[in-house]
Amino acid sequence: MTVQELNQETLDKAIADFKIDEKGFGKILVAIDRQSTPPEVLEKAVSLAKQFNSHLMLFYCLGDPYPNSSNVLAAGSMGIYGGSYSVEMLEQSQKLAQQEREAILSWLQSWCQKLTDLGVATEFDYKQGDAGQTICALAKTWGADAIVIGRRGRSGLSEMLLGSVSNYVLHHASCAVMVVQ
Repeated sequence: MTVQELNQETLDKAIADFKIDEKGFGKILVAIDRQSTPPEVLEKAVSLAKQFNSHLMLFYCLGDPYPNSSNVLAAGSMGIYGGSYSVEMLEQSQKLAQQEREAILSWLQSWCQKLTDLGVATEFDYKQGDAGQTICALAKTWGADAIVIGRRGRSGLSEMLLGSVSNYVLHHASCAVMVVQ
């Protein structure tokens, strides 16, 4: 059959032949970001969760915005960073990082409560590390049946230089992946 021969009848048959395990997706990991996740990502995840009576995990991955303190202080004493990265600046950056973690925790708790109120069993987690690797590792240890993730739309050189979390997850996850654009 060619693409031109595809009609509603053959499409309906293909959909009927495509069977998801009777339990569906019992656990769905939703990778979200406060600044760049489009609302469609959560909408798709909630729709799937309601369809299969799934359990959702909202997940946020914190990058490593600052090098660890011993490396910064050593580098500062050697003249790297202009030699001006003082203990006070390090403490201030750590304080800002802690405030960011608290804001993320509050944001995740708020979304978790909203989704629970909608009747979707929901929990949340956040970890620090490389986003793609951390998402795949959590999906595996948590036993996720599916991952729902957004895509920023990078392509070409920007994707090659900056990387693509969704592309990494798509190629390395141990479960089904839905990339929402």
